[in-house]
Amino acid sequence: MPGITVMQIRFKLKKLDVMMIKFSEKAREQYDNLNVADKERMDMVFQLYEECVPEPEIGIVYPNIFNLMFSGVPALGVSPRKAYLSFYVASVETLKIFRDHMSELGKVNKGVGCLRFRKMSDINFDTLREIFTLMGQSQHSVLYGL
Repeated sequence: MPGITVMQIRFKLKKLDVMMIKFSEKAREQYDNLNVADKERMDMVFQLYEECVPEPEIGIVYPNIFNLMFSGVPALGVSPRKAYLSFYVASVETLKIFRDHMSELGKVNKGVGCLRFRKMSDINFDTLREIFTLMGQSQHSVLYGL
């Protein structure tokens, strides 16, 4: 199976009329206020999450951190920062899954509580798809109180 490229995801998104993912009211408001470039980056992550996780939900934690949830429990925070796309692990299970796949995830900058990607092309989307699929098959316990 060939890898997914950023261009393939962008092309696929242009055909997508509506995401079926459930947004909280505050998350939808925050999403609607993103600039075009940040929306594109977030759409790529949201669409992949939607494809891999049954009944995906998106909430908001802190300004500008979207909470990818599974069955109402936070699993991963995602934030479009100026220089990076940041992922914040929000459950014990997600932490284990990311640790197991870290070497395959792509060019990542590890922070104290986050993983940062400078460009979308730095992310291995096949590995991220696998991570999201495993996240969707796990029961999640909140980690950092997100």
